Order: sequence, then C-alpha cells, then structure tokens
Amino acid sequence: MKKSLLLTLFISSTMLGFSAVPKSDLDHYIPMPVQKKYGLNLLTTAQKSELASWLKGVNFKPPQAMNSTLSLNISNGQFIQLDDGTVWEIDPSEMAISQGWLSPVQITVTKTDVETQYPYKLYNTATQNAVSAKRVTMSQINE
Repeated sequence: MKKSLLLTLFISSTMLGFSAVPKSDLDHYIPMPVQKKYGLNLLTTAQKSELASWLKGVNFKPPQAMNSTLSLNISNGQFIQLDDGTVWEIDPSEMAISQGWLSPVQITVTKTDVETQYPYKLYNTATQNAVSAKRVTMSQINE
C-alpha cells in the first residue's frame, strides 16, 4: 500500500509541477500542491527529510519542465507568480520583457543546463518571449 501511494505521489508530482528552490528537502521532489493533496505537508520536518532521503536514494528526478498559467505580474515584471503558487524572480536585465506580461497566459518553465544565478527559463507562449528566472518565496519578496 505504501509503495502504491508513493508511486501515485511521484506520478502526480511529475504532472503537476516541481519546486526549483525547495523550502524543505521534500519540496525538491514533490511540489506543495501535491503534498497538500496527500497530506504530506502535515509531516514533521524530520519525516519530510527522511522521505526526501529515500527519494534521493531511489534516484527519483523531479520533472525538468512544466506548464502553468501566469497569475500575477509583481513589481513591473520583477517577480512572476504562477497559478500553482510558485513565485519567480526575473533576471533584472530581462525585466523589460516580463513587465508587459498579462494574465492569464500559459508559461512554460524549464531548467537550463547552465549554472547561473537565474537557472530557469520562463517562456510566455503568447508573446513567444523567454526570461531567465530563479524560484523564490513570497516572504523573500516582502523582505
């Protein structure tokens, strides 16, 4: 039964999105909406860490791309919030592109192969423009 639930969680996490900057080790593998759906958000920090260690041990890889919808364009394109709750800080040199993005529009998020401060690309399917970004939290925006 446990293996079946975990398999369901893995499949759901690959279909619903991913977390680029984890708040806990588990967030790296299973996005918060999936954790909430299955009650994993109620686990203690130690339990989340143990589950994340197990996922790492079986070499589970979170998905490398996801589709979502633009929810909020914050501070003239400095931050983008998607409908899955993820928040992205845009590379300041590319804010001129993201400041004009209007919701709702489909955004595709992909991880780049380059190690950089902004290791993700957010691609606006309507304008066909992309910007470099990194995952942040709402609390980081308000600091």
